Amino acid sequence: PLGSPANNITRKARSNAHAHFDALIKNIGERTPERGNARKRGYKWLAEQLKIEPSKCHIGMMDARDANRVVEVCKPHMARLGVMPERR
Repeated sequence: PLGSPANNITRKARSNAHAHFDALIKNIGERTPERGNARKRGYKWLAEQLKIEPSKCHIGMMDARDANRVVEVCKPHMARLGVMPERR
């Protein structure tokens, strides 16, 4: 597994962040011809939204606070697209 060690709260926050981010990226990837690049583009977009360097934008490296920010950033876009978070 990639990422840094985490306590239970951080693990849950990261899992929730991945559920939201992965569902959004999957939906966007299905709508674009460049499906293979959806995740890479998604992380670039996420880094811009969080105002962090793309090289440091990895959910498995985030603390609970940043993982919760991922959820908040993804929610409006998911609502607009009618996307639900993936179950984890």
